[in-house]
Amino acid sequence: MTTHGLTRRFGCICLAALLGGCGSGVKLSPVTGTVKYKGSTVEGAVVAFRSEEKKAKTIATGTTDAQGRFELTTYQAGKGAAVGKYKVTVTKFTTPGSGGGGGTSDMKAAFTQKTPVERNELPTKYADPARTPLEFPVAAGKNDIPIDLID
Repeated sequence: MTTHGLTRRFGCICLAALLGGCGSGVKLSPVTGTVKYKGSTVEGAVVAFRSEEKKAKTIATGTTDAQGRFELTTYQAGKGAAVGKYKVTVTKFTTPGSGGGGGTSDMKAAFTQKTPVERNELPTKYADPARTPLEFPVAAGKNDIPIDLID
């Protein structure tokens, strides 16, 4: 076999390995849910499921819509999370004066070139993976997880 033939064969093997390795090989289960705080749904919250498995530390995330619903993504949009136990964090950061009305604080920040500081609208215990009381299992098949936050 010529050097060109070996190079071509090696290139094909590498390409096949790369394409075959694009996924993690871990089967994902669909995970959806709703976030509520003080009984009301929360729009714009970021939900993060952090795997507690020592061999496969993964994070699956989703953002809540206007109805407080989220869908987790691990590797590709809407693919869910691997089966296992998770610590869950929930945050909703906003910038003061970003209510969409072009408020004075936005104008003032633009002219003074100061960046407004974002703040979390939810209790801080839900933002810290070490302090969050939220733990949920993900099972094989569809998972719908209600998350009710309290102070």
